[in-house]
This record gives sequence, structure tokens and C-alpha cells, in this order.
Amino acid sequence: MPVSGEGYITRMDDGYVSVGATYELPDTELWEETTAHEDNLQKLSSLLIDPPDVVVTGNYQGVRAAGLGRLPAVGPACDEAAWLEAHKAQPSRFDFSGMEQKGLWVCAGLGSRGLSFSARSAEILVSLMTTASVPADKSLLQALSPERGVRAYARRLEV
Repeated sequence: MPVSGEGYITRMDDGYVSVGATYELPDTELWEETTAHEDNLQKLSSLLIDPPDVVVTGNYQGVRAAGLGRLPAVGPACDEAAWLEAHKAQPSRFDFSGMEQKGLWVCAGLGSRGLSFSARSAEILVSLMTTASVPADKSLLQALSPERGVRAYARRLEV
């Protein structure tokens, strides 16, 4: 059974163990491979009470499409141009009610936490699209809102 938290570990059918994962952000320098392995192996002690001895035999490198804060974006797509215009006119405005792209919905950026968020994200999205009761509180909906990316972009414009 896989175990995950700040990292992950899972035993494969062939006896190998997969341990990971590093997370290099765009504004940081890429890690050397040995540094990445050391970081991943250190995560074992936070995941398991009695971590197994692990010998590094290879690695996998890839790119994950992850949203801000490593959370997915779920909900109606924001009309970015309209929102940015409204935000320029009134910088304190962070609500984009009525500025959604009609008929365009987003469920993306699951790359970092896809297994843990995919089912819940789908339930939330379907509920929003059908105006059914949404299985999430307001704070979770705000945390997952595609609008947060537009807000972050607007904040960078102000600096």
C-alpha cells in the first residue's frame, strides 16, 4: 500500500520501492540528482516509523501541472481580461462574480495531488455545473477557485 505525506513510498510488485518526490519550483535552481535522492530518502523517516533500507537504483524525472499552492483549480473559468480591467479600476475588488466565461469550466493542475483531489474535484465541479448542493465549504471552494491564479497575476502587476 502506498504511503504519502510530505513525500511518498510504495513497494512495486517486482520488489523495488519507489520513493519521492522532489519538488523544484521555477524560481529555484535545479537540484543535482544525488541531492534529490538524499532529500527523498530523508522523507522516509517522516512517513514510516521504521523506514526500510533503500538503495537508489534509478530515478524518474517529470513535470507536473500543479496549481498555485500545489492545489488544483476547480470551478468556472474567469474572464481574465474583464476581471483585470475591473481590478485596475478598483484594485480592492477581488470578486469575479459575473465575470465567468459562460460555459467554460476548469478542473486542472492536479499533478501534485491528483490522487487525493481528483474524485473530490470532480464532485465539486459537477455540483457547480449543475447547481446541485456543493460538497464543500466556502473556504475550500475559494482555495480551489481558478480565480486565485488571476488574483496572483494581478498582485504581481501591482509590484
